[in-house]
Amino acid sequence: MKKYLKLATYFLLGFCTFSCKKEKDFLSAKPNDALTVPNSLYDYELILNDEDNMNANEPMLGFISGEEFTVSLANMQRATQTQRNAYTWGKDNFYENLESPEWGTPYKRIYVANVVIDGLKTLKISKNEQTKYNAIKGRALFFRAWNFKVLLDLFTLPYVESSAEISLGIPLRLNSNLNIKSSRPNLKDSYNQVISDLREAILLLPDRGLFPTQPSKGSCYALLAKIFLTLGKYDEALKYSNECIGIYPEIMDYNSFETAEFSFTTQTEGYLPEIIFHVATPGASFMSLSRLLVDPALYEMFDNEDLRKTMFFHSISGGKGFKGSYDLKFLKFSGIAVDEVYLIRAECYARIGEKALAIKDINSLLVKRYKKGAFIEREVSSNEEALALVLIERRKELCFRGIRWSDLRRLNLDPKLSVNLSRQLNNVVYTLPANDKRYSFPIPELEIQASGIQQNER
Repeated sequence: MKKYLKLATYFLLGFCTFSCKKEKDFLSAKPNDALTVPNSLYDYELILNDEDNMNANEPMLGFISGEEFTVSLANMQRATQTQRNAYTWGKDNFYENLESPEWGTPYKRIYVANVVIDGLKTLKISKNEQTKYNAIKGRALFFRAWNFKVLLDLFTLPYVESSAEISLGIPLRLNSNLNIKSSRPNLKDSYNQVISDLREAILLLPDRGLFPTQPSKGSCYALLAKIFLTLGKYDEALKYSNECIGIYPEIMDYNSFETAEFSFTTQTEGYLPEIIFHVATPGASFMSLSRLLVDPALYEMFDNEDLRKTMFFHSISGGKGFKGSYDLKFLKFSGIAVDEVYLIRAECYARIGEKALAIKDINSLLVKRYKKGAFIEREVSSNEEALALVLIERRKELCFRGIRWSDLRRLNLDPKLSVNLSRQLNNVVYTLPANDKRYSFPIPELEIQASGIQQNER
């Protein structure tokens, strides 16, 4: 990990050379750009506002390993060894190199967040600067928590309360000291750290950021709701989803959009109003929007009166492609939006026996997704029916956001909801049974060699 963190250090040392070209007042006081280091609130804010480094290039392993799409053999030839192994749930020789950005990129961002948190402690600020100081620290805490959560979804086994104190978590880098050797605390402590960071950030951040790329109180509530849903703590997930919806109540009406080649990107400037926190996954060449073939079973889940069927999908060579990303740069949106929080709340209501409230949330969402006058309100007669409906709508609404992988991890723990995955490529059938150890990806060998932490079993 030290190599990854040194790379992040080089990024910080040269950061202002790249980011501050449009901030000439900052550079004017620093004659040697190559030696620029952050030493003011302004500097630290610029670091966290760098969207290319903090909000882009989210890991792809979970997205590739989910069940939402297939790719042709010809397009698979464009894939890297890592991508092929993720697609076929390979066990051995997973990465083409000793290191991998799937592990390294989140830890670089965690390091950057730690540099900001540590650096803020050294500043002397005036009373008038306290609000800005708090906001910058809160953003850094959120970025650290977000990236810890990303790593937990990829490099640990699914959370089971009874074994969480003996299951392996992830290395928790909590300061910018490169000389501290990494270790793996247990899974419970790992999640507790994420929760602690977010609860502290809530006290520091404004309700909303200036842009969805900036963490806010609302994004903290949303991420806490996601985490507690993952942990199966539905009362807590309900609490935080309610807090988030209090700040971000708006659900977009798809009737206000025209069906277009790319439904949202061609009709919207800036960010979609549903977005709470924006990050994106890159479009690797073998799974670009023009090459992904939507799973036919997923496509057939949408009614013809459902606007998502034409807003999300279009015809491409070999089948249906996905075009409904909330990212306006033609990347795959993988952040948090209002629709997801409503679905979290609906699932929590169903699981605690409040079927009427669960269906109320589902109807509030679907009326904005169906053609005007075509939607018929859903009704259920039991909490079990409510939960089943919520999970169906969750799969439909949140497709191609990288969420299905984490959903499979938690839902597979219930035998009634578990799914065995299979894919065929070049006449070979690949399978991933529910609760298989391959739901935890291997840690890159460079990290194992450098720190001696325990490798994940496959």
